Parts: sequence; structure tokens; C-alpha cells
Amino acid sequence: MTALPDPSDLAPSQDPAAYGRRRMFSVGFWAMISLCLLCILAGAAVVGFAPMLTGAAPPAAKLATPSSAGAPTETTAQTQTAQAPS
Repeated sequence: MTALPDPSDLAPSQDPAAYGRRRMFSVGFWAMISLCLLCILAGAAVVGFAPMLTGAAPPAAKLATPSSAGAPTETTAQTQTAQAPS
């Protein structure tokens, strides 16, 4: 024959807060959000400071201006004067 369980083990707790919903924005949630933001900031810092640390210059962006398309550039003017007979 088996022993019956103790009635105090079967009784629910008397605290109604024990049955309530857990908080959604707990300390663990905010810890994970802060860790994610820290990783994003660390990635941005690596992208920003890596060229300084390695000594490599960032690539220069080529800007196309429509007004200077027909005008001679400095290098074109230099080559024309170098080739012209004096």
C-alpha cells in the first residue's frame, strides 16, 4: 500500500500574486537590450576607427557634376599645354 501525499503539498499557495502574470520588461529584458545597443555601438566604432588604426585611407567618393562635363579639367589643360608647340 502507498502512503497518501501530505495535504499541505496539494494545497495552492495563499498568495494571489504568485498566480499573476510575470512582468514583461524585466531586468533580463533590459540587460539584453543594452547588450544589443552596446554591440551596435562597438560595430560602428570599429567601422569608424579601423582606417585610422590600419593607416588605410577611406575610398574617396566620385562626385559627378553635370556643369563640369564640357569644361576642361585641370589635367586636360596641363596635357594640352604640354603637347602644344611653342
